[in-house]
Amino acid sequence: MNLRPYLYVTLGAALVLSAPSLARAQALTINAPGVYVLQRNINVTSGDGILITATGVTLDLNGRTVSTSAPGTGRGIAITNAKGVVVKNGKVGPFAMNVFGDTIENCTLDGLQIVGNGLPPMSGPVEMGFALIASRGTVVSNNTVTSCNLGIIIRGGASGGNKVFNNSFVGSATPANNLLGLCWNPPAGGASTDPGPVGDLVYNNHVSQYGTGMSASAGSKNIVFRENVVSYFSSAFSAPTFATPANNNVDSGNILNKIN
Repeated sequence: MNLRPYLYVTLGAALVLSAPSLARAQALTINAPGVYVLQRNINVTSGDGILITATGVTLDLNGRTVSTSAPGTGRGIAITNAKGVVVKNGKVGPFAMNVFGDTIENCTLDGLQIVGNGLPPMSGPVEMGFALIASRGTVVSNNTVTSCNLGIIIRGGASGGNKVFNNSFVGSATPANNLLGLCWNPPAGGASTDPGPVGDLVYNNHVSQYGTGMSASAGSKNIVFRENVVSYFSSAFSAPTFATPANNNVDSGNILNKIN
């Protein structure tokens, strides 16, 4: 897509994305490195909001909102096959996958407010805060996710070395819609014993009002859960998380509180 209507001002290395707050029929694509600052809200009628396909992109949402008129569909901000991407400082939702990454490395997702619609799940989550596949060395920090069926999922054996810290994940006002706060899983369609992420650090997060607080599949290894505060309805950790000692997953200093 031609970005020219959005390149309102050039400030040194910063490209300022500017347009009225309007409904778009298709996603805005950023396919060149640079620092981009969003100056207006973006609302898409369906599909994805912003696609990032280049390495070396910093996207400052500047407190603006990326939203959809079709809740529970599409991806809000999607990063694919890229390294060194930063997305920060804005609001996203209510997409199916509000922030999505596939085959990403050394990316930072910081200071985002993700607001779902609290939709009921349909044989699985229909609203996810963060969904990361084949993610290496990604930092997810200082974000607030509310009213999504699933707070964050990181999946696949190609994922590892990620840090998830200082985030709040809070379910909707309908407990039955709140499946899982934090999830480490094999690739989509894989068996639970297939390779999952390795060596992630998950600490100082607030997880509240989900059926299950945190989960690591049988194939996820060396995941350290440290000093998280978890208020849950059914279980603090899913059964496989520590069932296989050889996986070396760690539960250290977490505060676990069942909701009556």
